[in-house]
Amino acid sequence: MLKEDNLDMVATKRIFKKMMRAAGLIFLMGLLPIAAWGVNEGKMIEVILDASGSMNGKLAGGEMKIAAAKSAVSELVKKMPDGAVLSFRAYGHQSSREKHDCQDTEFLVPFGPLSKNRGLIEAKAKGLTARGYTPIT
Repeated sequence: MLKEDNLDMVATKRIFKKMMRAAGLIFLMGLLPIAAWGVNEGKMIEVILDASGSMNGKLAGGEMKIAAAKSAVSELVKKMPDGAVLSFRAYGHQSSREKHDCQDTEFLVPFGPLSKNRGLIEAKAKGLTARGYTPIT
């Protein structure tokens, strides 16, 4: 393994640890193959961000959960290779928590190469406001 590859793995592990500290905040489908930058052609990954009302809580260090989740998404897409095919979805951000809306999920960015979707994913994540119900049963 080249020293450069090792540095990429260290950066990847840091990103992964940050996401895991905010457990339940982000579900990354297929993260393990990506962690080693083993993004194969034909693999499509959907990044899903929890923007439900519980994300207005704080982590042990005082950071808002939603801020940590948004930061993790941003770091992830910055570090991944341009050829990775990603989409972005959020849930729990469209209706009030009291409504208990189990349909509150939105496909915000369609699948496409990260070279095209990177800025759009970051912008959509940044614009989310945590407010609703977690539509997972």
